[in-house]
Amino acid sequence: MALLEVIGLNYRYPDAEEPCLSDISGRLETGQLITLFGANGSGKSTLAQIIAGIRNPDSGIIEIDGQEPDQGWRGIGYLLQNCEEQFLTGSVEREIAFGLENLALSEETIAERVASALERFGLNSKRFCPPERLSDGEKQLTAFASLWAMKPQFIILDEAVAYLDPYSRELVIAAAQNLRPETGILWITSRRKDILNTEELWVLENHRLTVYL
Repeated sequence: MALLEVIGLNYRYPDAEEPCLSDISGRLETGQLITLFGANGSGKSTLAQIIAGIRNPDSGIIEIDGQEPDQGWRGIGYLLQNCEEQFLTGSVEREIAFGLENLALSEETIAERVASALERFGLNSKRFCPPERLSDGEKQLTAFASLWAMKPQFIILDEAVAYLDPYSRELVIAAAQNLRPETGILWITSRRKDILNTEELWVLENHRLTVYL
């Protein structure tokens, strides 16, 4: 059974002459890191938003662990291209804790997960730092850590390294690759140099998806 399965997905923006997505199908397993590649405007982020429940498709099926998900928390972590849009608090520690508090977890569990995320993503020295004082790479790692702490079933990384310096780029890529044994990763990019060595390459072009093994 696939962790994520998309079957015959279709979407057209209101008043658009052409569909954005046509008959999109693909599957993601636990432990897989799949790259979704396409030009700017090809519909990559639209597909990600539909999977994450931010948009509704015109038709088609999305299954997570073999079931169509309810609205609300789908167990999907979604890191936006501009991660600053996701920051809501005044420190790295509070940012990681915020989502956990919304899941109504105990204070002990929140403290344990925050400490684990800070260690896992190399952010201990930035624990009390306001997000606006972080480097671009540290901001991405903070947003990534905040998602990971919520223990999603899989994580969507939408152009996660597009604006990063080479050092920060490698840190984010390493963080994504290190999570492969425990979750699924959908890595989205419009740049050929950011295509990772993954189990499958999904190419979105002319509103259709081609899967390469």
